This record gives sequence, structure tokens and C-alpha cells, in this order.
Amino acid sequence: MQNKHTKADNFTYSSLIKGVVSKEQRKEFGIITKLFDKIKVSDKPDEILYNCMIDSCVATHHFELAYSYFKEMKSHATIKPDLITYNTLIKGCALNLDSETGLQLIDDIKSRSDLHMNAITYNTLIDLFVRVNNLDQAYNLMEDMT
Repeated sequence: MQNKHTKADNFTYSSLIKGVVSKEQRKEFGIITKLFDKIKVSDKPDEILYNCMIDSCVATHHFELAYSYFKEMKSHATIKPDLITYNTLIKGCALNLDSETGLQLIDDIKSRSDLHMNAITYNTLIDLFVRVNNLDQAYNLMEDMT
């Protein structure tokens, strides 16, 4: 049944994406990537929807796809990655034991005057460096916080 007076919006899409990524539905991940491709053509995704997709990719260990959405955001005229984007990608780096990309993300954040690392950023970075057994870097980040 189609309601011609009500149209799905980014909130609707985000809810669907989060639902599909729940533990019971992870095998259906391809559905949301197809949905997101459709949204990019017919509607206007925003930072929240991109962040939802990136988080979904990280949650399902599709790290390369998460990073490709990040690159799309960076090249977009009106949508820019925010601190939530970076924190989510850093979480993905921790799960993927990818400290090199984590360091690149730190540099990217620091290069932007509109972004400043917060406690979530620092804690996620510390988790990353503990996971890759780089305790010196983890300790230096903790020192930066104080």
C-alpha cells in the first residue's frame, strides 16, 4: 500500500538501516547498500544518513565501504564529515586493527578548524592503540587529554 501524501525521509531511511544492521538481520546488509544508492540518486542524503551508513558498515565489518562513504562525504559540495563521522571511522580502525588509517584520521581532524577531538575521540583512539599494542601512543593520547 502506498500513501501518496507521505514520503519517506532521511529519518525513515536511518531507522530502516539501523534495523537491518541489528544482529538478527546482518545477512541482509546488501539491501541497505542498494537502498542508500537509490537514496543518493532520488533524494538528498545528509550527514546523519551518511553517518548511519558508515556506522552500519563498521558494525558489519565492511570497513572499506565505510571509508568509501567517508570519501564521498569529503567530496560532496554540501555534506561534510563531522566528529561523529570521524569517531565512527576510528572505531572501525580499532576493530580492524588499522592504526595507520587511525593516524590519518587524527591528522584530518586536526587540519580542520571546525573540528576538535572530544573525549569520545580520544577514548576511541586510545582503544585503537591499545588493541594494536602501541601503548606509547595510547599513553601520549591520554596525556593530551589532561
